[in-house]
Formats: sequence, structure tokens, C-alpha cells
Amino acid sequence: VFTLGLAPAAKANTIISFPGNIDYCCFGPPSGLSFGQTFTAPSDPVLADFRFYLYGGGSTLYVAQIYKWDGSNLSGSALWTSSVINAGFDYNYVTYTAGVTLTPGQTYMAVLTYQPDGTSLGGSSGFGVAVVASGSPPAYFTSSAPRDGGWQCAGGSCSNPESANFLAEFTAATPLPGALPLFASGLGALGLIAWRRKRRVPAAS
Repeated sequence: VFTLGLAPAAKANTIISFPGNIDYCCFGPPSGLSFGQTFTAPSDPVLADFRFYLYGGGSTLYVAQIYKWDGSNLSGSALWTSSVINAGFDYNYVTYTAGVTLTPGQTYMAVLTYQPDGTSLGGSSGFGVAVVASGSPPAYFTSSAPRDGGWQCAGGSCSNPESANFLAEFTAATPLPGALPLFASGLGALGLIAWRRKRRVPAAS
């Protein structure tokens, strides 16, 4: 039995963090808002996970998503979407495991929305997202579905933007498992031996 040895799990190489606990309202019903935090992907391109500090009670069904951000709106389709989350918590960090590869230097938005396609996923009450006063890059909210635009800077002023209490962990691109190069060279050597043996077999008379 041949067992392929896998490389050890990658650790976070780059962390983007905006700490702070200033209450900010809201996403989800009945307010009808979606919330997003912009960030620029670092040289380590794999967004392993990210988290928001949320507060509130009740029940909201929502998803977390990653989009490209063009400075005023989302660009293209969602690059990653979580499964539907049933939120029911009070003052807690919520972590979303993404594992999506991004382009270094490109700006993206991490979105929380209860209406990803314009239709509510369900729930009865919204939640707030903690923000940092005078934070940059800015967080945004919209009363529309994320792709429909209408994004406004958190705090109501883009001249003095605020950021969510947000943390994102990035890793380098996953290298090939450590045993693969050795395995490939072994296959090549076996193929060469078989080819040489075939050449030595005399032709039938």
C-alpha cells in the first residue's frame, strides 16, 4: 500500500484587523440592510477565514459572501458564498471559513446579507455590526440586495469612514504535497526502465 504524504496544514501568514466595539445598526430584517467591509488582498493570496463582531438577538437567516469591489459597487458575481447561517446570538465574534484565492492588490468586500438575490432568506429581526470610528478602509451598508448597489459608507459619511470590527487571515498558495515530486520522479524512472527492457527484447524470427 502506497500512502501519499501530505504537506502540513498552512498557518495564517497575513492578518488584516480593525478592532473596535462601537455599536452600529444593522443588517437583516426589518431594517432591510446588507453590510460589507472592504479590504485589499495582501501578497498571501488565500483568504482562509474572516470574522465580524456582531450583536443582537432574535433570529436572522443570512449568508456571508466575498466580491470584488470597484470603489463604489460590487464587481461581477460572488467569488465565495457561505451556506445559510441561522444567527441567534448576543455580542459575539462570528468566523466564516472561506479558503478562496484572491488577487494580491485587488480590493474586495466581505458581505453579510439576508437577501443575496433580492429575496429574504427569512428571520424576524436584524443584527448590528460593531465598527471602528474613523476606520479605513471603509465599511458600507445598503438597503438593496448586494448586487443592486446603493452602498453608503458606515457612519453616513465617506469623508470620515468607519470600519467594521473585522479580522481576515490569509495564507500563501498551497504548495504541492511534499511527496508528489518524489512520486512523479519515481514514475518517470519506472517508465524509462520499462522502455529500455522493451528495446532489448529480440524480434521474433
